[in-house]
Amino acid sequence: MSKYTSPQLPRILTLLFGLLFLIISSAFGQKTEPTPKERYISSLLADIEQNNRIVGKITEESLKDLPIGVKKTIGGNNYLIAVDSANHSEHGMRISVCAHITLHGKEKKKIAFAARNVLFGPTGIEPSPASRLVLLCY
Repeated sequence: MSKYTSPQLPRILTLLFGLLFLIISSAFGQKTEPTPKERYISSLLADIEQNNRIVGKITEESLKDLPIGVKKTIGGNNYLIAVDSANHSEHGMRISVCAHITLHGKEKKKIAFAARNVLFGPTGIEPSPASRLVLLCY
């Protein structure tokens, strides 16, 4: 078994989604064209699903052949998180992830986010001051 497993992934994802829901209120009522980053995320997620690049969990072995996706069900909704890059560092691997979610309501709205420099160590996702979470609204 690889030393890079992520037993904390559901907890981290719940925290990330909670943070996203706190800041998306400004996105309601605004319709804009998708940015190049948003188009990249949509294309990447579609490619991962079409080519069956979904893994059960992130491992050192799965990070050797990117991109990959991790599918999770939270609150009855399925979410696909893409890992599009991974680099070794002295503390573990630094990965970049992205996803989009659909908000259900009168109008279905999509939001996208990306996290860069997420430290992934022997115990899973670890805190790091270099990590950045960016919200991209559709």
